[in-house]
Amino acid sequence: EGVHPPDGAAGPFDAVNGRCLDDARANVIIADGRNHLALTDRTYDVIVSEPSNPWMAGVAYLFTREHFENCRSRLREGGILCQWLHSYSLPPREFLRVIQTVDAVFGSTTVWLSPSLDDYCIIATDRPRDAWGTVGRWMQRDEVAANLRSIRIDSAADLFGCFLLDCATLRGRRLGSSLGVFGELEPNTDDHNQLNYQ
Repeated sequence: EGVHPPDGAAGPFDAVNGRCLDDARANVIIADGRNHLALTDRTYDVIVSEPSNPWMAGVAYLFTREHFENCRSRLREGGILCQWLHSYSLPPREFLRVIQTVDAVFGSTTVWLSPSLDDYCIIATDRPRDAWGTVGRWMQRDEVAANLRSIRIDSAADLFGCFLLDCATLRGRRLGSSLGVFGELEPNTDDHNQLNYQ
């Protein structure tokens, strides 16, 4: 805890990361993220998980119900999980399985398309939020607005244009049968990690 990463690890990205590691509020922990969440007593307002692709060795364990339960247990009330998920080279069924696995753990889950059009963000929390009002207030901050402009989001309307779905709606959709989309899938778990082999 509190150990600064080796010079050069973030330096090449200073122009886009705002030199975040030099921020006095940053506390860098060099450790396995899943193990850290399982062993720490600390709680967080936000957990952002952007591992590599699930087909890389061991990475699918960062997309299991148990991992998402760890994340939820380490979030403060009303805290938010932001889980990155790609769409390329991932079968649609497995893409939905990841979303369903997150949604099974959190009470309020939405999916957003990134401006790159290849990546998605799953935003999950234990309670619904007034996203429109919150985004509007945050976008009035110069630093936030500048960061969003760098990814071609100039207004709250641009940001909400990235909204794809609310899982509460998806739970009720049909996929060629009497079951909802999620009803056809089993969650991805440590003991039955289907994503690891797909």
